[in-house]
Order: sequence, then structure tokens, then C-alpha cells
Amino acid sequence: MTIQARWGGASGGNGGEDEQARRALDRLRASKSEQERPVRSRYLHELVASVFHWVSASLQRLVVVLASVLLIALIGAAVFVRFSASSTQTVPGSSAAASSQVAVASTTTTTGPSVVVDVGGAVRAPGVYRLALGSRVVDALERAGGPAEDIDLSRLNLAALLVDGERVWLPRRGESLDGVVVGSSTRSDGGPGGLQATAPLDLNSATVEQLDDLPGIGPATAKAIVDKRKAAGRFRSVDDLLTVKGIGPSKLDAIRSSVVVR
Repeated sequence: MTIQARWGGASGGNGGEDEQARRALDRLRASKSEQERPVRSRYLHELVASVFHWVSASLQRLVVVLASVLLIALIGAAVFVRFSASSTQTVPGSSAAASSQVAVASTTTTTGPSVVVDVGGAVRAPGVYRLALGSRVVDALERAGGPAEDIDLSRLNLAALLVDGERVWLPRRGESLDGVVVGSSTRSDGGPGGLQATAPLDLNSATVEQLDDLPGIGPATAKAIVDKRKAAGRFRSVDDLLTVKGIGPSKLDAIRSSVVVR
């Protein structure tokens, strides 16, 4: 009986110690779990912050790239528009400008009889213009943009009638025209009205027909002058005519006073 009681007592004592050990182990596990929870939470927070930072940086780079592309496109469009505008401009007095001016003048005049004249000299927009039949020098002056600042009105007959196909030259102050008053009411051929075509002929804008009227210059030579101008560009001096086939020193001297380079 004594031996069983002791074993029984010993067994009961061990059961209590085991229970205390289990409770201590549970508390230890709970404590460890509570310590690990802030670590996991901090790791998750850092992960979310890293992802957000990467996304934000990517968006910023994307915005910079898009802004750069847009800026380049705008600059390219501006350059293209400016280049297109400059390439369509024409030089006043050139054949292209004259054709454009004739077209514009034709649309602004009546459909009745008309005259076509070449207006040059001290005007703001020299060129070839179509005006109504019966128009006078003052009308040609107005159609050519009005007088330039250095025009010499004292040598003009603004009331002279215009004749189809003639050249209306409005002189500048101090410009030599061999003493002839441009805008005379008498034509050089004795016909009524019109202007005497005694003004120097601009080699860089003259037509084949105008060059053909020069002394010693026939249709073939006149065409050669225009072809040379188209092939080599504008004449820089009257002496450049020596490079034209059919013109030698003697012929150049004969027309030197009748031509000019502007």
C-alpha cells in the first residue's frame, strides 16, 4: 500500500509539472508570434512603398518622354510651315510674280476690253498687270501698289492713256532717262496716247518680246538671253551678256545704254 501511494503521488506530481511546461511553451510561442508580427508588417509596408516609388518614377519618365516627343513634333510642324510659306513666295518683277499679278488683276477687272502693261520703276509692286481699256498711267501706278518714296512725279504724265503691250516706267529721282519724260501723251511711233518705251530694260525681268525690241537683238538672241538667265540665274551686271551666244563686245556696246541690272 505504501509503495503504490508513493508511485501514485509521484505520477500525480509529474502531471502537474507537464501542465506547467505546456503552458510555459504556449506563452513562449505566443510571445514569439507577437514579436514576428511587427516584422512582417514592416516588411509588407516597405514592399508597398517600393512598388509605389517604382510606379511613380515610371510615370514621371513616361511624362517626360511624351512631353519631349510633343515638343519635337511642334517644332517640326513650325519649321515645316515656315519653310512652306517661304518657298511659295515670289520675287516682285519675276516672271512668276508677273503671272500671279496678271491673274489677280484679271479677276478684279471687268470682263470687257482690257490692256496688259508692264509696270516698273519707282513702284511698290512692279509687274505685269491687266487693266480696263481706257485706263491711264495713274491707274497703273495705283494697281502696282502705289508710288515708292523716291519716285519723280515731275517727269510723269499721269493722265496718259495706256496702250496694250507697252512698258510703263516710273522714274526715280536722279535716274537718267536720256531726257525723255515718261508718260508722254504721244507714242514713239506717232500713234495716239501711251508711253514712250525709253526706260532701261531690266535684264532680270525682261521678256523675249521686250528684248527683241533692243537694237541689234533679234528673236533668237532675245530667247538666248532669257534661256541664259533661267539656266545660270540672275545677271549680276550688263557685262554678263557677253556669256550669251550671239552677243559680242560691239553688240553689247550698242545696247548698253538701253539695259540695266536690278
